[in-house]
Amino acid sequence: DTALQSEDTALQSGDTALQSEDTALQSEDIALQSEDTALQSEDKALRSGDIALQSEDTALQSEDTALQSGDTALQSEDKALQSEDTALQSEDTALQSEDTALQSEDTALQSEDTALQSEDIALQSEDTALQSEDTALQSEDTALQSEDTALQSGVNRYSHGTVSGHFCLYVQLKALMSC
Repeated sequence: DTALQSEDTALQSGDTALQSEDTALQSEDIALQSEDTALQSEDKALRSGDIALQSEDTALQSEDTALQSGDTALQSEDKALQSEDTALQSEDTALQSEDTALQSEDTALQSEDTALQSEDIALQSEDTALQSEDTALQSEDTALQSEDTALQSGVNRYSHGTVSGHFCLYVQLKALMSC
C-alpha cells in the first residue's frame, strides 16, 4: 500500500510537472500570439505608411505633372510672344523701308525742283539778256533813224546845189548806214 501511495505521489508529481510544462507552453503560446499580434500591427502600420507614401508620391507626381503643364503653357506663351515680336520687327522693317523710299522720293523731288529753279533762273537771265539786246537794238535803230533824219535834212538843205554831187553823197551815206 505504501508502494502504491509512493507511486501515486510520483504520478501526481509527474502530472503536476506536466501541468506546469503545459502552463509554460500555454504562456509561451500566449507570448507568441502577442508577438504575432504585435508583428501584425507593425505590418499594418508599415502598410499604412506605405499607402501614405504611395499617396504622397501620387500627389508629388500630380504636382510634377501640373508643373510640367504650366511649364509647357509658359513655353507656348513665350513662343507666341516671340512670334508676335518677330511680326512687329518685320512690320517695323517694312515701315523703315517705306520711310526710306519716301525720303528718297522727296530728295528726288527736291533735286528736280532745284533743277527747275536753276533752269528758270537761266531762262530769266537769257530773257534779261534778250531784253538788253533788244533795248540796244532799239537804241541803235533810234540812232540810225536820227542819223537818217539828219541826212535827209542835209540833202533837202543842199537840194538847190549840184544835184548829182549831193545825190552821190546821199548814196554813200546810205551805204554806210546799211553797213
